[in-house]
Amino acid sequence: MFRLDRTAFRINTFEEADSNIHYWVTRPLEERLRAADFLTRQAYNIAPDAELRLDRTKFWMGKLEDQDKRIISETPILAKKSTMSAAPKLTERYTPDEFFTLLEGSLDKYEYEAGKLTMTAGGTGNHNTIKSDLAGFLSNHTRHHTDCEFFDSDQATYIPNYDAYVFPDLTFVCRDARFQDQARRRLLNPALLIEVMSESSELYDRSDKFHKYKSLGSFREYVLIDSQKHLVESFYKQDKTLWQMATCFDPNGSLYIHTLDVDLPMTEIYRRVDF
Repeated sequence: MFRLDRTAFRINTFEEADSNIHYWVTRPLEERLRAADFLTRQAYNIAPDAELRLDRTKFWMGKLEDQDKRIISETPILAKKSTMSAAPKLTERYTPDEFFTLLEGSLDKYEYEAGKLTMTAGGTGNHNTIKSDLAGFLSNHTRHHTDCEFFDSDQATYIPNYDAYVFPDLTFVCRDARFQDQARRRLLNPALLIEVMSESSELYDRSDKFHKYKSLGSFREYVLIDSQKHLVESFYKQDKTLWQMATCFDPNGSLYIHTLDVDLPMTEIYRRVDF
């Protein structure tokens, strides 16, 4: 009869496990690789001095032949993985459903307009930091002081006049949110949209994107935040043809957000950013 040697094994608490993980994360790469090599040899009973080689009978590279393609296309799981891993061809046209399926397997972000896709620029460090801090500050205020609902940059907004799907950095809806689909992925009625501008996106955010947003009947306030300097601008719709503009570039100042009835301090926006 076999028995477990309790002197060789023990159960860790969650705290001990977290401490162990933290220890290895802080170790140099070379030390972590040596530890991984040791554990691999122990698991597969490989001698300590044996040279490790890639078994080329197990791995190969080559183009797919017609038979391979047929097997993949006829196997749902393989077909899905194959489609998800392939980068979209920006010269081709896609349906909205194809676009959203593509997004599920893509690390890149795209916008959609009338069947054509445009890759959007990735956020810089400042962009992501500002967006994260702003989302925390405004979503907390929204939850406790308004009847508005907050959505992050994974939420698509549909713009019918352009047949476009875009992904604002921060979105707020102040009536019951309406969606084009049952999965709630395609929002129809944003009230407040906020974009954190980088050098590559500023022109688009100020011009074509703003014009698209203006075509939405529910849209009434636009806030632009510069990620390269202390500058925040807001555009508030007073009536059908008149937009009121406000600007703040004082690092200790604030900007009033009409939709949420809140003063937005510059210190909250840029508190973790160094220029």
